[in-house]
Amino acid sequence: MAYSEFSLAKVKQDFGLTTLEKQDIFALVPELTPSRLLTETLNYNLPIALVTNSEKARSELIIDPIS
Repeated sequence: MAYSEFSLAKVKQDFGLTTLEKQDIFALVPELTPSRLLTETLNYNLPIALVTNSEKARSELIIDPIS
């Protein structure tokens, strides 16, 4: 079965799973201001990641600098 054919609803049904969904799980976490370096890096990388249009590019150019 192709990955695109999977859905959370189907997996829950097939395996008899239930999910516990909480709202506002980060409500008590204070908001942080990104550093100047992170902001500059994302401003530079974002257009490249979007034009490349691949999950790998988005991961390396957008997600990796944050982690």
